[in-house]
Amino acid sequence: MSRRERLLKDISVLNETLQMQIDAVASWLEEEREEDAALTARRVVAELEPAMDRLRTLADHLEAVVPVASWPLPSYRDLWFIK
Repeated sequence: MSRRERLLKDISVLNETLQMQIDAVASWLEEEREEDAALTARRVVAELEPAMDRLRTLADHLEAVVPVASWPLPSYRDLWFIK
């Protein structure tokens, strides 16, 4: 497998995994919430925060793999160091 084919495969797998994680977070957000705000807060910490961390890790990895010229959005670094 050529370097280019391997890169495309890696990007494809990361993209699919990222989309699955986005869907999981969206599904969590659409669930009906309890009336108890404290219980909802505990669920956010126990369930949503780790899911968002996984999402962030995947997005960061995808950003690092995709060539800069092909990345359509401002990078994390660009957002911090706007020229």
